[in-house]
Amino acid sequence: MANMIGLGASQHKISIGEDGGCTPTVLIEQQTVTATVLIEDEETQAEERFTSRPEELQPVTPPRVVQKLKEYGVDSPLSKTIATWQSQFPTGSRGGDALHFYATATNPTVFGTPGHTYIEKRRIGSGAESRVYEVLQFSPGGSSPKRKAAKFSKRSFAAQKAAQCLVSPGGQKYIDAFESVSSVQGQRLFIGISDLADCDLESMSLRGNRRPIYTVVNISKNIAAAVASIHRSGQIHRDLKPANVVIFGSGDQAWAKVTDWGLAMKEKKEEHLTAVTPQYAADFTWKDLVHQRNRNGIQTKQTEVFTTGRTFLRGGVLKLFRHYQESITGISLEDDLREVEPIQVDLPRTDQELLEISGSRGGPAIITFNGFAPSKVLFYPSQETLVAIFSRCISRLEPHLTPKDLNALQDYVELVMSMQKNIPEQLPDMEQVQMSLDQILRTYVPPIPMRLFSEEEKPSQVKRPHSSDLQQKSLSMQARKAQKRRRVKQEERGAVSLPPSFLLPHETSNASIV
Repeated sequence: MANMIGLGASQHKISIGEDGGCTPTVLIEQQTVTATVLIEDEETQAEERFTSRPEELQPVTPPRVVQKLKEYGVDSPLSKTIATWQSQFPTGSRGGDALHFYATATNPTVFGTPGHTYIEKRRIGSGAESRVYEVLQFSPGGSSPKRKAAKFSKRSFAAQKAAQCLVSPGGQKYIDAFESVSSVQGQRLFIGISDLADCDLESMSLRGNRRPIYTVVNISKNIAAAVASIHRSGQIHRDLKPANVVIFGSGDQAWAKVTDWGLAMKEKKEEHLTAVTPQYAADFTWKDLVHQRNRNGIQTKQTEVFTTGRTFLRGGVLKLFRHYQESITGISLEDDLREVEPIQVDLPRTDQELLEISGSRGGPAIITFNGFAPSKVLFYPSQETLVAIFSRCISRLEPHLTPKDLNALQDYVELVMSMQKNIPEQLPDMEQVQMSLDQILRTYVPPIPMRLFSEEEKPSQVKRPHSSDLQQKSLSMQARKAQKRRRVKQEERGAVSLPPSFLLPHETSNASIV
């Protein structure tokens, strides 16, 4: 397939493969004023590159959208670059009006595919190899722009899409999948577009929430459903944490999706190179701290159950206790909650010292990394210590909570603690966790009971009026109302009689004929 891109008086022909690979994309950067055409053909490995230098940009007659961009502070070079999109982005469309309305930021970055044009609004997240932006998506049809999330990564999204395709259709709704994936030739840069969430679980606030325990348990159920569907497909996510759980909606209507599948893989029973976020990892992933320092361990579904429990702990239990502490006068749980945080020590230099301290604290010991170099050791409280801490917190909250809220909070904390055991064989699987969370919700908000008919009053024996009877009754009511209005008018005019044709049949005999 050949596309023609015109810059001023010149035109350039770009060949694009039709094999169904990555979508071709043009990335436009204002500072360099470079139009890099994205072409990737994995089958034939035929790549072509088109670069427009600033001196080659000839003056063009800018369309209305370009003129509006200039009015809102976007300089001329970017306006000329956007002019190349006028064939795909009609000037007289509603999208053109929306584009100039939103293009108010200083030096925005514009990028797009042959199907859409995007303007970056703000950065909403970043990682070691990726950045996530809130963008505005403009369609060639001229519709109003849509708010989307664009992830720029140095890694290809091919493995992520393959992993997501293995998940059952029932679990797809709890997975934040890309709606389109593209790559930029020559820069090793990949772009994934997805729906824009309201926040992530790490930054979610419960302030002003009327039923915080319901919101937290419902979001936890969504996460458990996602992880359970991943496990049923024979895979593990390997990087579950509150920052990788995106929240849509708010309050009682909030629901969650699991995102960032960059580390997902098939479950392996043999030792392999581990990739985890240390603060949410289970220390039984590795034989000892020496193996953990070398990142040689075994990540299984049981280790992910522990990681999911730690996600519920940080993104659910602690959020609930801090919410109640802020909303209830005279309650302070900070001293107890401070004991949940790990103790940090410097990493010993020798293997012998590292092995000696591994069992000195009683709880999980996790090594943190600065880049790829191990730096610190975190000692977390044991599961028994956590149970004692949360029991004290619940006892302090008991006089201030309703019995329904108190029971739901106790059941939720008990379930999370069952996922924090340091013995893999004693951990529940994600199917059991999902059912337990569903049971807590059913107890907290019972479903509306169905009406039970007696033997004398079965639905089949209940007499229902025929549709024609209802229609006749409706017509009769309308006729009576019309007759009443006519009588009122007669009284106002001096009791003038009406012809019989205006009256109902059964009232004709009582009418006076003039």
